[in-house]
Amino acid sequence: MKNDLEIPASRLCRKIELDSLDDIEKVKTTAFIGQERGLDGLEFFVDMVGFDTNKYNVFVTGHELKRNDDLLVEWLCEKTSRKTLIPDDQLLSSGFDPDDAKGTYAFRMPAGAGARFVQDFESMIDNAILESQKAASSNEQMEILKEKIYDVLAEHTKFMERLGVTIPKETYSALANSVLQSGQMNLNYIPIDALEEPVAPEGDDIDQKGQTEYEEQLKRYKKQQIEFIANSNKIQLDTGYAEEMKRFNKRLYDLMDPSAILKETTKEQIQKLLERDYIRTTVALSDYGLASFFDKIMTNLPKDISQIIGEMQVQNQGMMGGIMGMPGGENGLKTRDKYQLNLLVDNSELTAVPVIHALEHGYDHLIGTARGAEVTQGGQIFRKDAKFTDLVAGDLIKANGGYLVIDAYELLLKGTFNKFMEAVEDSEAVIESSGSLASILRSQLKSAPIDAHTSVIMVGDESLYYALNRFFPNFRNLFKAKAQFTSGVDTKDGRHLDEFAALIVDSFATYNGVEPHMDAVECILEEGLRESGEQRRIITDPDFYEDLVMRSLREASLDGAKKVSSVHVKQAMAKKRYRRGAIEERVGELIEDGTIKVDIDGRLVGQVNALSIYLGEFGKPSKLTVRKCTGKGTIRNIEEKANLSGNHHLKSVEIMESIIKGELDDAEVGFPITASVAFEQSYGGVDGDSATLAQVVGLVSALSGIGVKQNYAITGSANQYGDAQAIGGTNMKIEGFYKTCKAMSDGFEKKPEDGFYAVIIPKSNTSDLMLRDELVSSVQEGVFKVYEVMNYKEACELLLGKEWDDILCAMKENIYKTRDFVREFSDSMTSQPKKTSAITTFSSDLETLLDNPGELGKIATDIGISGELEPRERMALAYAFHASNVYGQRLKP
Repeated sequence: MKNDLEIPASRLCRKIELDSLDDIEKVKTTAFIGQERGLDGLEFFVDMVGFDTNKYNVFVTGHELKRNDDLLVEWLCEKTSRKTLIPDDQLLSSGFDPDDAKGTYAFRMPAGAGARFVQDFESMIDNAILESQKAASSNEQMEILKEKIYDVLAEHTKFMERLGVTIPKETYSALANSVLQSGQMNLNYIPIDALEEPVAPEGDDIDQKGQTEYEEQLKRYKKQQIEFIANSNKIQLDTGYAEEMKRFNKRLYDLMDPSAILKETTKEQIQKLLERDYIRTTVALSDYGLASFFDKIMTNLPKDISQIIGEMQVQNQGMMGGIMGMPGGENGLKTRDKYQLNLLVDNSELTAVPVIHALEHGYDHLIGTARGAEVTQGGQIFRKDAKFTDLVAGDLIKANGGYLVIDAYELLLKGTFNKFMEAVEDSEAVIESSGSLASILRSQLKSAPIDAHTSVIMVGDESLYYALNRFFPNFRNLFKAKAQFTSGVDTKDGRHLDEFAALIVDSFATYNGVEPHMDAVECILEEGLRESGEQRRIITDPDFYEDLVMRSLREASLDGAKKVSSVHVKQAMAKKRYRRGAIEERVGELIEDGTIKVDIDGRLVGQVNALSIYLGEFGKPSKLTVRKCTGKGTIRNIEEKANLSGNHHLKSVEIMESIIKGELDDAEVGFPITASVAFEQSYGGVDGDSATLAQVVGLVSALSGIGVKQNYAITGSANQYGDAQAIGGTNMKIEGFYKTCKAMSDGFEKKPEDGFYAVIIPKSNTSDLMLRDELVSSVQEGVFKVYEVMNYKEACELLLGKEWDDILCAMKENIYKTRDFVREFSDSMTSQPKKTSAITTFSSDLETLLDNPGELGKIATDIGISGELEPRERMALAYAFHASNVYGQRLKP
């Protein structure tokens, strides 16, 4: 039977045999070899996005994002390259809200029109200001204003006439000039010389008639002056005069308001901009938001122009930098700044929908932030007041109408997951200026909601996908599509091997290095099988093959070879292991010099060479010990007592106990034994169930008294029925024990009793074997062997060197002896005369008794036993006392 379990050398490693390199070079490779399921998920997602961009996002598992040249991003770019409906440019302007100086307004322009519109809008504002300045100072404008003032004066005259005051029309011109100069008018300020004083005739030819007319005119003029002054004093006493003057001056002020003067000029400039072809067709589409934007400009610009002109004059005088708190905008911002635009997203250079790979996952990079808003002062970072023109869009907004590839783990680590998911769900995002406490004390700058109709490709693993579904109820609704990629693909019957071989050949050609031999390509493929951990599956990561190709090229170059061979590939892998092998080498030294106790020869009861993986990098043997003593039938996990046992290891100990107790489920036998199990010299914690078989063998050895062969090591899990189950890291564990045996036996010069060293693995792990050539050669030479077992009984037969029935008999015989000894000792104690009833005061807990020799001594004295008890006698006394209390009896005198 032992030979039936031995794995022949031919099954210890799968060898790849290709047809020819010429055939391989003709094979076309794809981005994701053998990943049909994952690609189908992605294609479904892209197609569904075509129906509704707001409802489909995809979660991708089994793919590790690369910062550069990521295959998923490249595939997506190629797949969407035919989608030429470019999303709109996105712009931000002031909100023109007097109650919210930091408010903003968002609108869109067709792709590529945004930059041109910003430029034309700036020119339009400048032209409106320039033309307004010209219009305000032109003679034509002055005459127009005079006519409007005449109309106001005419109405005012009617009111004054009701008070008995007449304002002659011939005074209107002088009054209008007064208004234009001062901006208001009061009758107190009406100049006397507004009346036309007659001119005296001159010369020698003045006749009497002319002189008489002049004198009459002069009398009337003086009379008008007297009346004018008298009326001026009189009307100010009238109760309605003050109100009339208030209304009168208000009308004059309205006439003099720059908005009244410049509104037509501004409207003209806006109309010119609206008549441009690329805008005229856009404004007709209300969903762009441009009509509302121009309404805001038309309403606010005429009101602000005078202030803008005043600020420009101050700036031209060189005083702008030295004036604090000057009028014209919140926080000292110029009024002109309100009429700037912020081109958040410029899609002018896109030829297809955007595909963005998010490399940074903080809020600033994903949603947006205020550019250049931080200043350093006194070694501390403060946030200066940001303007809406400082806001910068993040990747989610830039990808509007397209795709955003993002790493789920990075999103969670940066703490932006919730905000990001809200934006994805709402299909819009709000950019905020973040900063220190100094900025928090002031009003925070926020943008209006910006469109973010972005389809998200979130990359993570299966466990994270299910965790997000559990803790974020709406996650599944947002990520309706799923694309499952795998780290390895099946190569049964040679499937996909030619494609990976072509990938390797292409990689050699990419680096313009020496050509590969066929055996080099085959060797790299075999490394791909080993990396996957299975003979029939090959790793899919292109970076793995590219890295190994470069390493092999280096070895060939150092060797001066014209072609890369399998020798160079193996040298490359060996050197890679060497460069990373400092810890493995050190652990090996500690085992060799006996610091870490490992035996590789002889037989030891209850001691087994289990196999462990260190740091996920290499395997080494670990001594597992099991010790029994008379007790109440429990298994004590020392690792658990020391808080070094993980949950999976706790489970394996429970399964071990279940297996043995199930095997000994016989009322005649019972289980009057306590056993303890421990991994010796383990200080960093123990977890996993791969030592279950080793623990069972150790317990069987301890119970039967049969020694375990130390030239063997074993790994494997088991279920409650004792069936061997697969474990991970099979190749590393076998090679770890192989290296230990080779080192401790002087290169296998020293032979154990059996003449060879061996490792036992579960039969279900045989298909994982991809062992190194050196180990396979040692198996062929007979100095090393690998066995496969289906259950714990086969493992026990190999390690204990006996048939299972004989082992079981030995276990039962030892248990019988323990039981009989306990009974005999108990009977001998109960037959002694009772000296006192003090026994009833003692504890009945067996473990307490075992841990308290003083109390056991009092019990022995109480029932007439003198002298010091041997360890086995103390155990029997405690067991008998405990049993008598359990069954409600007392030790008989």
